[in-house]
Amino acid sequence: MDNDGKNKKRLTSDPAREFGLSASYQKERIWFIRAAGDTPETMRYGDVYSCDYGGQDLKQVTKGLKVKFAVVSPDGKRLAISVATVMPDASGTGNIGETADMWVVDAAGIKLSMSSIHDNLTGDLRTSAIGGREGSTYAAWSPATMKIAFTYKPDTSSSLGISTKVVYLANSDGTERKILVTGADQPSFDGYGTSVAVTTGARSDTMGVGRVNATGGALADVLPVSSAAPLCNTYDPIFITTYEEIKEWPTVIYGKTTYPAAPAQPVNTLEKYRIDGAKTTVLVSQEGTENVISHVACDNSYQMIFLQIGKSVGLDVDNTTIWSVKPDGTGLKMLSQALNDGDSEPTAAVSYNWSYKGKNGGANFYATCHWPYQK
Repeated sequence: MDNDGKNKKRLTSDPAREFGLSASYQKERIWFIRAAGDTPETMRYGDVYSCDYGGQDLKQVTKGLKVKFAVVSPDGKRLAISVATVMPDASGTGNIGETADMWVVDAAGIKLSMSSIHDNLTGDLRTSAIGGREGSTYAAWSPATMKIAFTYKPDTSSSLGISTKVVYLANSDGTERKILVTGADQPSFDGYGTSVAVTTGARSDTMGVGRVNATGGALADVLPVSSAAPLCNTYDPIFITTYEEIKEWPTVIYGKTTYPAAPAQPVNTLEKYRIDGAKTTVLVSQEGTENVISHVACDNSYQMIFLQIGKSVGLDVDNTTIWSVKPDGTGLKMLSQALNDGDSEPTAAVSYNWSYKGKNGGANFYATCHWPYQK
């Protein structure tokens, strides 16, 4: 759809669950995961497909892989995918868990399998032949440097939360890999590739948001971890850049659910944090367990923020709706609502914008750059 909700077009009609949307910045193709089955277990993974923006030229990118997550690189040429495998038990006759590796593959590949050419960014991080936890389940690309940030949770971890997750930074082929930050999840780069926003915390109701330099260093709080009441959960931190919020003032937007004491209802908010002066602004606020705000994404002009409001627990997405709002919190508008099941997981094709301010002689000048396809 357009960013005002008009010109909706259905792209696929397969009865299987489809999720994990990723749009190329050139607005040429959309990648998604088609579930492998119809049970709660098999609906969590599947194979990657792609189609053009008209819903034509459908291609099956992987075949027989248990893909849980996929995101395309800024140039549309490479695809980071989380590939799950079963971890056997000590006897070799059963299994006691599942782990996942982060692969980088050709985004134009056709029916890629376990034996196809790929870069495995996490294969050597496994510490045991048995056991299993989550492994690597999330990744993000830098639009400016083509670096990739991804999560990894050791297979020896007994934690159910994110406290033992590690965010790594590497080249797209896995070289120069390093630990960026520990106890963090959901990395997201700014438009310059210099900072990474992450969720932090120990478990789902004691979470915060932080940011770290892509070169490394200490984690800085955007939203401190909610270690005392009221507890909160955070979702999908992303950087935005508008004409007003340029490089000198990076801005992080994130979803948050705060849990007050009973019988009060949870409060779900979309919040904006301006790094200069540590100013936090609430853009959207909804009460109730049915109004979780998550899956935050910006459009290519940074005039709208797309978000999902509704249930987001497990596979239950009934009554979810897609909304947009301007970065100043005005113009909240429902863009899409299905009659029965609901819509979920909004994404957007993004050409990263930023402003440059300089001087030519005695005159100030401003330029808006659209990386990487316009200059």
